[in-house]
Amino acid sequence: MSADSEKEENDSAESSDYSDPDFFPSSDGDFSDFLSDSDWSSSDESAHSGPSAPAGGAPPLPDEKGAKSESCLAQEKSSSPQRTIRPINLMNSFKTVVLPTVTSKTRRVYDRRNYCLFCSNPLSKMSRHLERIHSDKPEVAAAFQYPKYSKERLKIWNRLICQGNFVHNKEVLKTGTGQLVSRKRPNVTQKAQDFLHCLYCRGLFIKKALYRHMKSCPEKRNEDEVEGGSKRLAVRCVLETSDDIGISDGFKAILSPMTFDDVTQTIMSDEIILQYGEDLFKLYGAHTKRHEYIKQNLRQIARLLLEAQNKTPLKKLKDFFLPSSFPHVVSAVNSLASYNPETKAYGFPSLAIKLGYNLQKTCGIVKGNAERSGDASAAESARSFLAEYQEKWKTLVSAGALVSIRETKLDREKKVPFAQDVKRLNSHMEDVHRLAEKNLRDATCAENYAALAKVILARTVLFNRRSVSEVSSLQQKDFALRKKSAMQDGMDVSVSDLERSMCEFFTRVDIRGKSGRTVPVLLKPSFVSALELLVSVRQKCGVLRQNPFVFGRPHTLTAYTGSECIQKFVRDCGAKDPELLTATKIRKHYGTMLQLINLDENEAAQILGPNNQVQSLRQDDDTRLDDVEMDSDDIYYGEAHGATTDGKTALPPQSDKEGSRYKIKRKWTEAEILAVERHMKHLIKEQRLPQKNDCIQCLEAEPKALRYRSWKGVKDYVRNRITAMKRQSRTPKAKS
Repeated sequence: MSADSEKEENDSAESSDYSDPDFFPSSDGDFSDFLSDSDWSSSDESAHSGPSAPAGGAPPLPDEKGAKSESCLAQEKSSSPQRTIRPINLMNSFKTVVLPTVTSKTRRVYDRRNYCLFCSNPLSKMSRHLERIHSDKPEVAAAFQYPKYSKERLKIWNRLICQGNFVHNKEVLKTGTGQLVSRKRPNVTQKAQDFLHCLYCRGLFIKKALYRHMKSCPEKRNEDEVEGGSKRLAVRCVLETSDDIGISDGFKAILSPMTFDDVTQTIMSDEIILQYGEDLFKLYGAHTKRHEYIKQNLRQIARLLLEAQNKTPLKKLKDFFLPSSFPHVVSAVNSLASYNPETKAYGFPSLAIKLGYNLQKTCGIVKGNAERSGDASAAESARSFLAEYQEKWKTLVSAGALVSIRETKLDREKKVPFAQDVKRLNSHMEDVHRLAEKNLRDATCAENYAALAKVILARTVLFNRRSVSEVSSLQQKDFALRKKSAMQDGMDVSVSDLERSMCEFFTRVDIRGKSGRTVPVLLKPSFVSALELLVSVRQKCGVLRQNPFVFGRPHTLTAYTGSECIQKFVRDCGAKDPELLTATKIRKHYGTMLQLINLDENEAAQILGPNNQVQSLRQDDDTRLDDVEMDSDDIYYGEAHGATTDGKTALPPQSDKEGSRYKIKRKWTEAEILAVERHMKHLIKEQRLPQKNDCIQCLEAEPKALRYRSWKGVKDYVRNRITAMKRQSRTPKAKS
């Protein structure tokens, strides 16, 4: 071969392998002339003269996007009746290294080798090798339709080089022997755990540069494919570029957005934790709101495993379930839950209780695996662990944790916030709402989006008397079906009379409450306009398309938390006692008051009548309303639309005394009595109190007659009837 042609091929190899925009000029010479294709002539010729199948079992070329062909895996899955969990062996990432560039005193040493996709040989002149030896391959022939040195031809060479190196790297990580081939070699030797494969081109990049590369990867088809931050993208890269680990696509979608840290690596490297996560996904995967619950349980058990690895001889989760391991498990749980042996108190008592439940479930998985595989000794060990758990866990862990929880609740001062502080918080959020919406309309950015989303979420939580989680997890599909109409039958009994009246005037979103019945989320016109603005600009502000929540966070699949948003405005509103302004206390003691003071004059006149007392509620008052619960069962707003016959709203009297409670009792009507006795008559005769479920079933069976009653009210009625019967039965005996 002439010198000119050799130079031409060298230039082609260098330019083709380093046309990636993330490569720095210092790496332009990573393809060297140290080893030419002629040195591999024997192996190349044998590969060329052999059959067209790749030598050494190398897989076929993936599609243009870079995804490896899964035909063999699909056949294996179809033939196997049950999935087999194969955790990722991350220990090989700690053993394997990526060698740096070599530079002598005078010049750079060009010793870089790339691995052929078809024959798995390390080569320095890959484009020349592919043209000469593998020209019969369709993937290589596709490059010949483009001119030499064209961008299209160089893109094909780059794709084949990355895929060949990817196959080699997977084998190195699987066996733990050999060296990884990265797209840009580091200046010093680094471990493989610092590198990740690109989702699109399958090139190996250092973690810090991967996110930047993926934004402009030549194999990326859609601009919106790179979703999530660099830390959350890492788990997805590991899962999609590893061999099939035997988990479902839905469970893999839950793991993908998790932060790539020691805990997540522990989850992916332990078979029992992955199987536990798969079981949780089968139970709760259909409900998007429960995905965070699945992640929390997985992270809790993975944190326990890390704690045990650091402080006990246990290394795998299945090692926990041996009779001899029980003391080590208790020690790891106490350490993770911050148990103080001197005070015998837990710093995180709820975590200790949750870990106990998780241990029972994972032990059941180990026992089931052992029974299916015929391992009698492992099954007996798991049963022995469960027996010891049932005997000793309550004494060693859960009893002390429950005592710590009770003491914490008793230590809290049962105080109610100042009414003035609640009104000040509400006024502050109104001002922030107007400013945030104006800023987002003027300049669409993630910062303005977050400001408006947080204030609307906080105001919606406080205006609706719903739990924080119910409003925070409001989904776009539910918001799209919003309506404005009268209340329908089947609504939860917790919906107050005022809320039922407001449903006719305000837009509402019907969601599923904690009890399983439908509850409305009321939206004022100002809320609706702000939410429509948030939905229209969410993708421009970085909210992922897969995020189903109306109050979604940018670059994640989660939503803002209502309690955190409320506390942000509590700190800024200038309240006298900000520590008392929690979402629970505000909703419990001032929920109805906030609903009333958020009504303007026209709304209040339409809902409550012309002579209402809403204006007086808006006036500042320094009175502290301790233990005055403005609850839907304590306040009855007149007849059907919440106004009394004289047009005045029935509001509870104010009191300056602590501990006072004013309740307006409503006499039971004949229709209500008949409705209760139709379902509770047998319990009254047996003089047996109903359970909560019995009361709820009675309310669901009589939605119209008992629409103003709660399950506690039904239970109190039955109790009073039983007490009256007992009193009547004792009267004749006393006379005799």
